[in-house]
Amino acid sequence: MSSYVALLRGINVGGRAQVKMPALRAIFGRLGFDDVATYIQSGNVVFGSRSKPKTETIEKALSDALGLDIAVIVRSARDLRKVVDGNPFPHHADDVHVAFVAKPLTKATSDQVEPSKYPPEAVAIAKTELYFHLPNGMGRAKTPPYVARVLGVPMTVRNWRTVMTLRNMATELEEGV
Repeated sequence: MSSYVALLRGINVGGRAQVKMPALRAIFGRLGFDDVATYIQSGNVVFGSRSKPKTETIEKALSDALGLDIAVIVRSARDLRKVVDGNPFPHHADDVHVAFVAKPLTKATSDQVEPSKYPPEAVAIAKTELYFHLPNGMGRAKTPPYVARVLGVPMTVRNWRTVMTLRNMATELEEGV
C-alpha cells in the first residue's frame, strides 16, 4: 500500500466552504482509502491506497457529499519527500510556503514569472510546486497572488511546518510506523 496526501483548496477559510474533519475522513473512507487522517482544519488528508487515487473521483465525492466544488491536489509520500528535499530556501524555513499546482508547469509558463518582483519576497518554481520565501508572512504577501494571476493554474498553498508534518505523516503511514 502507498500513502498519499490530498490537499483541498479553499476550505475553512474566511468562513466559507466549511467542512468538518470527521465528515472529510468519512468521505475518504467511503472511497475505499485506508488509515485516513486529517491534519489541521485547512484540508489536508493523509491516506493509504492500493492504487493511485484519481483527483476527479475525490472531487466528485466531495461535491456529492458536501455540495461544494473543491479542487483537490494529490501528492504521494515520495512526492512530498522530494518537495522537502528540493526547498531552495532551506535557511529560511519559517518564511517558506509551498504552492502545490494541479498540473505540471511548462518552461514557457514558468518563464512568465519574475522571481523577485516584490522584494524581499521571492519565488522559485519547480515542475509541480512553487516555493515562496515570504519574510513578512503570507497575510500581506504580494508574490503569491501575482504568481497565481500570471500562471492561471489551480494551486493551494501550505506553510513549511504543514508541509513537513504532512511529509512525516505520509512517510510513517507508508512505512507502517
